[in-house]
Amino acid sequence: MTTKKKARNRKYSQKKIKTREQDHNSLKRIIARNIWILIVAVVLIFVLKEYNKGYKWTFNVLIKGNNERIEKFSKLDFHQRFIARMGFTGNYFDFINKNTPKDAIIIMPPDSVFGTGKGSQKFDKYITRPGWANYFVYPRTLIFDKDKTKYPSVYDSARYVAIINYWGYDLLNYRVKNKSEYTVLSIKYKDQKK
Repeated sequence: MTTKKKARNRKYSQKKIKTREQDHNSLKRIIARNIWILIVAVVLIFVLKEYNKGYKWTFNVLIKGNNERIEKFSKLDFHQRFIARMGFTGNYFDFINKNTPKDAIIIMPPDSVFGTGKGSQKFDKYITRPGWANYFVYPRTLIFDKDKTKYPSVYDSARYVAIINYWGYDLLNYRVKNKSEYTVLSIKYKDQKK
């Protein structure tokens, strides 16, 4: 091999080594930069989680609470989870579903009645929202007392009344001897289950 070729090969080899060293140094810089970005992101997330009420609530209540609830109710079927999650409101909706036909229209009491009885049970705060409440009893229809002027034909065609905190007995066309604080009854005695 001639000296010119050897010199060229040496230059080429040195360039290759420099390029590899530059690539290696460049890779080191990229890794170092990414590590710094990761550290800043972790610190930012920690600060947000600890000092921002919204993030603190999301982490402590929403994420942890949902994980605890999933573990707590993991062995229950859908219906049992619904009852467990909704509490008394879920039990009451379940009672309505079991004791009325699927095409039933049920009169619900005014908003002021919920949570006002002596031994009153705790209803979910959304029970007074018609769309929310109707979801749980579908295909039945709940017509709230506050909507009787808004939807008079639906209110007049109701065949059942939801008795809550003893409200609703005055809508029945018969007398009830043993009154219950929470039940659902037919407005007409002939429709009442024996």
